Amino acid sequence: NIVAAIALIWRHDKPWRVLAMTVAGPLFFATDATAALIALYAVGAVAGGRRLAGAAAAVYLACAVSLTYDASRRRDYSVLTIGAKHVDGDPPPTWSLPWWLPLLVAAVLIAIVLGLSQLRRTKTDLDVAVQSRDKATAQSQRMHEDMLIQQERSRIARDMHDTLAAGLSRISLL
Repeated sequence: NIVAAIALIWRHDKPWRVLAMTVAGPLFFATDATAALIALYAVGAVAGGRRLAGAAAAVYLACAVSLTYDASRRRDYSVLTIGAKHVDGDPPPTWSLPWWLPLLVAAVLIAIVLGLSQLRRTKTDLDVAVQSRDKATAQSQRMHEDMLIQQERSRIARDMHDTLAAGLSRISLL
């Protein structure tokens, strides 16, 4: 779990490697899948399609394994037992949960993470599009200004040509 937490430092630079490291923890050790969910968020911000679906399936498996393990033992601080009250002095409660509840909670967690990551990705894409539009608008404005300057130069050149032609005509008549 400590290795996965440390690996999260590199989740933006190497999201796929970090995801692989964080998914391995819950699959092989008695630990939770929080780091894998965070890594999935980072992957979802840069990937889409089948690759993201594969990553989500791997994290779902890790979450399901971790939560199933939590459901089959006493775990006072599990996501499955949030809101359960424990009175000091009483024996710790044991949790008897249906087999499908860890799978459902894992699916909900994956859906939330994927939704948030896609929201972030959409916002990033929108920011890039706005910057691109602003750059194109500025370039178009510069081109328009250059065109107006060129038109003004052409008008001045025509006026000078007409003035010079009229002056030369007068000289030739003399």
